[in-house]
Amino acid sequence: MTPMVDVAFLLLTFFMLSTTLLRHQVIPIPVPENGDKPYPGSSLLTVRVDDQNNLFWNLGNESPTRITLEGFRNLVGFKCKQDTNLITLLKIDRKARYHSIIDILDELQLSGASKYSVAPLSKEDQEILKTIPS
Repeated sequence: MTPMVDVAFLLLTFFMLSTTLLRHQVIPIPVPENGDKPYPGSSLLTVRVDDQNNLFWNLGNESPTRITLEGFRNLVGFKCKQDTNLITLLKIDRKARYHSIIDILDELQLSGASKYSVAPLSKEDQEILKTIPS
């Protein structure tokens, strides 16, 4: 019995020392070299999601407009074709459903939007959304 335990420990030690451990997988995130590059307001598409999972969009400094998820893909696809430098800013309320966030991100991918960012919905944004008629 003693020689079998010795062989087991030798094999265990051999495999522990000779195998490579799983390396961490890292997703590369390209960061712009100069983050101070100004973008025109007309190239910023802001999408807001409130706590009731309603979608609102505006381009630049325009007033937000409600939109459905089905119309959202067509809108983003059309705007991306018009402006190749379009940046989409997705502002989401903390009470919004996770599933709706994933749906919106999927629609952004399907519509061809290459530049987008996700941020929490601020109190100022909530006040703006309260002024929009239902």
